[in-house]
Amino acid sequence: VPAPFARAEHQSVVLLDGSVLIVGGDAGSATLPESVWRFDPATEKFAEFARLATGRVGHVAVALSDDRVLVYGGERSAIEAPMAEILDTRTRTARATLGRPNAPSRRYANASESASR
Repeated sequence: VPAPFARAEHQSVVLLDGSVLIVGGDAGSATLPESVWRFDPATEKFAEFARLATGRVGHVAVALSDDRVLVYGGERSAIEAPMAEILDTRTRTARATLGRPNAPSRRYANASESASR
């Protein structure tokens, strides 16, 4: 299925409804894109879904049991951008987490929520 955007080094997250979010990545431009795209496997269509506070590459994106998505770390487009964001899939908005992580950001790490889905 052809995508209407270019991405490399992005993260893909499967939501509870079976759709897939494409989060962050490199589009080959001067800045990293903030856009989050949703792929619906039933219709085989992509649609722009949300925007992050900053573009990211080398980050972690993990679906949480309540269908929100934690986006953490990696290289960010803006120096003062939040280290971590929560993407609310119901409202399609992202917000910075309340606190800063105690450890420095890791690049190209993996994560998963421990609760069964």
